[in-house]
Amino acid sequence: MVDTIVRLMAEVVSASGVKLDEPMSKHTSFHVGGKADLLVEPNTVPQLIAVIRILQQTGLPYTL
Repeated sequence: MVDTIVRLMAEVVSASGVKLDEPMSKHTSFHVGGKADLLVEPNTVPQLIAVIRILQQTGLPYTL
């Protein structure tokens, strides 16, 4: 299932915008945080909407 979700996300945003097991310390101002199972970085509002739709359809929990 993870492979399918990663593939769907890579179709919406570029493959470089989809990361597995990404350390969140790279993305916070205090450089703290554990690993995100999946980090998706959309560049546009339509990409964000598409990503959220995929997450809702698959039932995966998400945090913005």
